[in-house]
Amino acid sequence: MDMEGIMEDTMENGQNSQELSAGILYLTTLLDDMWRGLKKFYWICILIISGSATIFFIQAQRSYSPVYEAYSSFVVNTKTAYAYESTFYNKTAAAQMSRTFPYIMTSGVLNQVVAESLGLNYVPGSITAEAMEDTALFTIRVNAGDPQMAYKVLQAVIDNYPTVAKYIIGDTQLTLMDESGVPESPVNPPDYLADAMHGLTAGLMVSMALLFLYAVTRNTVRREEDLKSRLSINSLGSIPRIRQKKRSNEKSKSLLIDKKNQAAVLGESFRAVRTKILKETEKSKMQYLMITSAAASEGKTTFAMNMAIALASKGKKVILIDLDLRNPSVAPGMLQEESESEETKEQEYGINDVLEGTVTVDKALHSYGENGLWILPCFRPVSNPTRLLGSEQMKGILDELKGEADYILVDTPPCGIISDASLVARYMQGAIVVVRQDYARIDRVMTGVETLSDTGVKMLGYVLNGTEAGITGYGYGYGYGYGYGYGYGYGKRYGYGYGRRYGYGYGYGYGYGYGEKKHRRRFRRHRETEETKTANVEEKDKS
Repeated sequence: MDMEGIMEDTMENGQNSQELSAGILYLTTLLDDMWRGLKKFYWICILIISGSATIFFIQAQRSYSPVYEAYSSFVVNTKTAYAYESTFYNKTAAAQMSRTFPYIMTSGVLNQVVAESLGLNYVPGSITAEAMEDTALFTIRVNAGDPQMAYKVLQAVIDNYPTVAKYIIGDTQLTLMDESGVPESPVNPPDYLADAMHGLTAGLMVSMALLFLYAVTRNTVRREEDLKSRLSINSLGSIPRIRQKKRSNEKSKSLLIDKKNQAAVLGESFRAVRTKILKETEKSKMQYLMITSAAASEGKTTFAMNMAIALASKGKKVILIDLDLRNPSVAPGMLQEESESEETKEQEYGINDVLEGTVTVDKALHSYGENGLWILPCFRPVSNPTRLLGSEQMKGILDELKGEADYILVDTPPCGIISDASLVARYMQGAIVVVRQDYARIDRVMTGVETLSDTGVKMLGYVLNGTEAGITGYGYGYGYGYGYGYGYGYGKRYGYGYGRRYGYGYGYGYGYGYGEKKHRRRFRRHRETEETKTANVEEKDKS
């Protein structure tokens, strides 16, 4: 075989192998989706299966009608000129009778005669007859809903049979061989367990069909390949799903990597993503980074908080700004509220106050930890965030903070729902999209990325959140549910009402871990203290 033929065979084999791998991947993905659908909607499947079994059971009880059978077995003799001769010894006559007798037994003439003998208009049962081949043996069976009536009809058939039969095959005589008497139990005893099992089987089949339909119609991000094949932006890494139990005495549920109770794999994942972000931003000299998602509950705020902590632990000066003014979540996640038992409580200011012109930026900044992380939070929802985000004050705040940090991270509303993220994107140098695996819809992610790209901001990449090992290596993510209105809505539990003339409805999901009170310094106060220390050192050197 020449080299060209060998190459063609190799290419063909490689193509077949790829098709086989694709088929296996599709099958495993389908099975995994069905399994995850079962875990997600297991209670619906239970209701379908149990409901089907119950319906079958009740229907069987309602439709059950007992049938009692009375029977008699005979030897049939025919009458000759001399006497009754058993047809058992005359196979020809026996064969003729085996064909004729069952017809006589079920004929309308016999039924009419039997009904008249019972004083009824019809026979309350069914009459059947069967003949043993090559013999003169016959069995007459009567089925009825009442045992006494079944036996009465049988006796009437026996008494009136010769009257009808003589007009067909001549005189006959029935010699009794066996008799059932009045039947004591029905020939069709109820089997409700079997009926219930049939219902279980039917319910299981319906559930499997629904799970299959759920699996084949899903449009969520199930594998990283789903994004790579549709998005032209880079992958910055993945964040695993961390299951964490909340104790009854805890006020919040924190997913911050600087907390002692967090899994080490969570911190390592954020540090791996941090490495890629540093590489991209240092190469392009990016300072302003927005963090968003296509929809709610994908974990963007959690990612923003942890990435700010990760960058600060690397020695970077970081300012985290909460610009999700409709649903602010950074403050409850990272800043500790003052105790209600304190006699005096310091007023908390946030970026909403700065945008409204109430306070300066310095008074609204709050420190977190000891690594140079500052937070510009939002403590309450804003009634008209679109107006504030598009104002000159917003641009002025960002310009003022430009020289104060190495990185300015901005948590924005979902980019696939409202226009707030697009307004913020005009001031940003790079954008990071958080995609919650097995939750975010691919079309919504694509729409959100396209919307951001239209603003001119550079798409730094996406982060796959909430990965969990499975057949296809994916799973559910973590994120904080929340909800709000104004023409759109997304939400979870534990909400509270908030309303103004615009008719907003807000709701917060989970609580968060809080920072330490000792770190609640004001930004300007901190800077002034450092400047004072520097001046004192210089005076001592001069003296």
